[in-house]
Amino acid sequence: MRRRPTPWLPTLLVLAALGGAGAWWLATPEPVPVAAEPAAAPPAAVPSPEPAPAAQPGGVASGGPDGSDYERCMGLAMVDPPLAHAEAQGWIAAGGGDAARHCAATALIQLGELEPAAEMIEALGRDAFAPADARAALLAQASELWLSVGRPDRAHAAATMGLAARPDDPELLADRAIASASQGRFDEAVEDLSRVVDLRPDRAEALVLRASAWRQAGQPALAEDDLARALALDPANPEALLERGLLRRDQRDLGAARADWEAAIRTAPDSAAAALAREHLAANEDG
Repeated sequence: MRRRPTPWLPTLLVLAALGGAGAWWLATPEPVPVAAEPAAAPPAAVPSPEPAPAAQPGGVASGGPDGSDYERCMGLAMVDPPLAHAEAQGWIAAGGGDAARHCAATALIQLGELEPAAEMIEALGRDAFAPADARAALLAQASELWLSVGRPDRAHAAATMGLAARPDDPELLADRAIASASQGRFDEAVEDLSRVVDLRPDRAEALVLRASAWRQAGQPALAEDDLARALALDPANPEALLERGLLRRDQRDLGAARADWEAAIRTAPDSAAAALAREHLAANEDG
């Protein structure tokens, strides 16, 4: 595994996932205490309903975690993140709670402020009053963000917290494995990835990741076996072709390595794997 952010876990995956993982506050109503009804109580007058908090012009309402407020803020984060962030901050100050903080973090991601976004999302996953699955999903997002900014230590910690809530989550296991390998802890990476392979035996990506860990741990035969399995599942998998090229390069078979990298580029020319394949072709063109 490379010490740069892995090409098949881009930040865009985090953006795509942000909308659903944090919306527990829309689906879980807060418990309402029920008071005992006094015996023979005289009929009480029915109070007039209080008006809902009004939204400021161009802003979100200042009341509780209303679904329309959250959806509007998240939509605004996609098209005008500076405005969304400013409005989310105001919403937080007005008591918007976890919904407002999640929208603020989404706006930060769109602005490229990934480290403060990771801090906010990790805090939500750690501290929010939410079901275990929602906390685990948020911590998975935080882990991927920490990986994308080159903080494998924080990514490992976030994934470990998430696994405490959801122990057999393959995404969290894979994220923690990437973080471990990025710190040279290949045995730990293999252990987590082996659990992913057991949970998802038909998932080529986990086999490619484990092959990368095996290769860098000095176990080329095991790496080759995992890549053969991955390519049997998905013969055109560009990450598997990229990784097999690296394995063949390490074995000083530069002709075969170039063939794999060229195949990765043909298969998915606009992918991150293809971009890395081009880099390796250029670096080894005199080999």
